[in-house]
Amino acid sequence: MSTKNVAVSVILPTYNRSELLRSAMRSVLAQTVTDWELIVVDDNSSDDTLEVVKSMKDARISYTRHEVNKGGSSARNTGIRRATGELMAFLDDDDIWARAYLEKQMKAIVGYDAVTCDYCLHGQTPRASRIAVMPITVPILRKGYAGCGTSGLVVRRAVLDSLLFDETLPSGQDWDLLLRLAQSYRIGFLTEPLVIYEQGSHTRISNQIANSSLHTIEKHMRVLLKHKDLLGRFWFNYHAARLLLYGIKSRSNRFRHLIYTIKRCGPVAVTAFYLGRVFRVWQVTK
Repeated sequence: MSTKNVAVSVILPTYNRSELLRSAMRSVLAQTVTDWELIVVDDNSSDDTLEVVKSMKDARISYTRHEVNKGGSSARNTGIRRATGELMAFLDDDDIWARAYLEKQMKAIVGYDAVTCDYCLHGQTPRASRIAVMPITVPILRKGYAGCGTSGLVVRRAVLDSLLFDETLPSGQDWDLLLRLAQSYRIGFLTEPLVIYEQGSHTRISNQIANSSLHTIEKHMRVLLKHKDLLGRFWFNYHAARLLLYGIKSRSNRFRHLIYTIKRCGPVAVTAFYLGRVFRVWQVTK
């Protein structure tokens, strides 16, 4: 990899997903923008991750490995510390970018300190919509995450020098970072779906939550507890209910689970969650 500074540093954390990693890396290599470096941070994989990285044979790619598994946030922070780019872009190993992702995000970030974008599922035809860059504020973020996770996030290096990913959170690190950014910096949202989610049998945090015990789900609420004052009572309870009710249809004890959620979060938050789901379905089908 060249030692000169580049326009964009792409940070790609990975753990035991070598085949998915191959697709993710190829989507970076295919970008219409070429002034980038790709930093693959191997979070102590036991598969053939290193061989996959070596097979790409591109001087812009570097590889670093954790001696112990530390989690995605730690891997991203390792990448940030190694990066030379004026912009930082992040890609998860089970996602891929559209060919013009970097080109369009670099245009979208003009006038902003960070930018995120929309997404679509692999094999899905995105809904037609007006392409625009819209500001994201704290009130918007209170309602939930805007964008498509870390794979759609591009941030100016000067901003990330003081704000890293919170390594103590088991989930919601992207939302946490945006909430912290929005209090001091300008964030834009590009409405174009430039990130493709790969749906498969591999484990995502969302899948883990759907099949987890109440004790485990409560751990995923750390991000809510961290921002409890900022969220306010209603949005805190709403997001807690959303976590608890995710995947409830597959639970054998779903009635008892629902009663627990009502007691934990209140009937208002649970009702708001279900009304919100009905509204989203109506939007998609109208």
